[in-house]
Amino acid sequence: MGELVIKAANGRFHVDERQRPDSLLIDEIILQELVAFLERYFERGGSGRLLDAGAGSRPYLPVYKEFFASVVSIDIPGSPHGIAGLDVAGTLHRLPFGDGAFDCILCTEVFEHLHDPFLAMKECSRVLKHGGRMFMSTPFFNPLHEIPHDYYRFTPFAIRHIAACSGLRVVAIGQKGGEGAFALMYVTYLWLRLWLKLSERLGNASPFLGSLLTRLTIVLPQRLYLGLWKRRDGQGDAVVCDEVSVGKFSPITLGYTAVLEKNVAPVVAEME
Repeated sequence: MGELVIKAANGRFHVDERQRPDSLLIDEIILQELVAFLERYFERGGSGRLLDAGAGSRPYLPVYKEFFASVVSIDIPGSPHGIAGLDVAGTLHRLPFGDGAFDCILCTEVFEHLHDPFLAMKECSRVLKHGGRMFMSTPFFNPLHEIPHDYYRFTPFAIRHIAACSGLRVVAIGQKGGEGAFALMYVTYLWLRLWLKLSERLGNASPFLGSLLTRLTIVLPQRLYLGLWKRRDGQGDAVVCDEVSVGKFSPITLGYTAVLEKNVAPVVAEME
């Protein structure tokens, strides 16, 4: 599938479903959580500085550029995404920036690809100002991707622990849907694989039919779930750090979003 593309319409941002129809649900949840994060903690036309860490093709640039005076994007030189527009080529394991250089860090779907997430989180903490905030997302139930650089899946407790070890406090953690989202995406994944195999055998004889099938069997079900997700009380609400417990989360989810904060006071990590 193609790269993530964010578009604006009627004052709202949305995911271009034609580029990645199979991951529409996940992409939309991350996008809406990011928008809520920016509107809650920052102001449009602000004077701060943002680091888009693991930016790839910078799909979220239209979303966050209005909130900061300057933005910097970074990704590894060998990234599988289109990185021609990046500001800096580098790794999160060794960020080429000074201490406290940024007011905000955006890091979406990156930490599962880092062979040393503790080191990367410490680097993010180092370049973040005191009082600065970080928005991150990471998958949980998700197929292997970007092989062989797909190393980890994180629970809410792992996110909190890695953050605490780096001097960051988890302000809130949200889920990318529950059991229903997982079931929907699992069926979508199986159907997509079957459809691609059939298309290969038939030689893609009917592109219009393929497009219609994609719309009806892949995009529409995800749109219906997103409509319910937005209306269900508490479904999209993040859980504050002090309330992170088994009872606050569905045992099955597609992943998590998290808001982290760098405080002046030290954060104590949980030890065995």
